[in-house]
Amino acid sequence: MNHRNSDKYYDQQVTAIRQFYINFASPEDIYLQLATHLQKFIEKQDFDIERPLPSVYYIHRTLNVSRASAYRAYAELNRNNLVYWMKGKGFYAKLNSPE
Repeated sequence: MNHRNSDKYYDQQVTAIRQFYINFASPEDIYLQLATHLQKFIEKQDFDIERPLPSVYYIHRTLNVSRASAYRAYAELNRNNLVYWMKGKGFYAKLNSPE
């Protein structure tokens, strides 16, 4: 059985990320547009404590944005105390942060 194909959480993330609209002609920086979408995504989802948010690489490949823009979006959310990072594991919604 392919775990990834049967993973409802993964499917929800894929669907949500593919719906993000990045306006490359906008004067607003791409990373800020992405941070706004990710913030809304975080606010709408019921996160599993064990699951990271979509990876920088996945966002880069799916939305055709640079990895730097995807990383800067997460860095912006981290500065706003909405996500945290675990080395080697990725970004997680702050509500799941171990304290």
